[in-house]
Amino acid sequence: MAREEVELRAHDSDTAAFLLNGFDDAILGTVMIDDKLRVVYSYEMMIDVLMVRDQMTDEEAMEFIDYNCQMSFDNCPLILDEII
Repeated sequence: MAREEVELRAHDSDTAAFLLNGFDDAILGTVMIDDKLRVVYSYEMMIDVLMVRDQMTDEEAMEFIDYNCQMSFDNCPLILDEII
């Protein structure tokens, strides 16, 4: 899903969506929770972005995401850690 699609859904639902800068390639989709649009990101894809873009190791990328991207507020993004 592209950033533009998320912005369109936010406009259509008359709610704001919080997007993480630099992680557009890791967007899986959106979900409405308590009438708030939340963007869903793939944890694995976020790691891949940081490893390619910023030449981080996988451990550095996980630490970066865990420290800088895990948030807790009304319409914060959701980061899905896929268990296979």
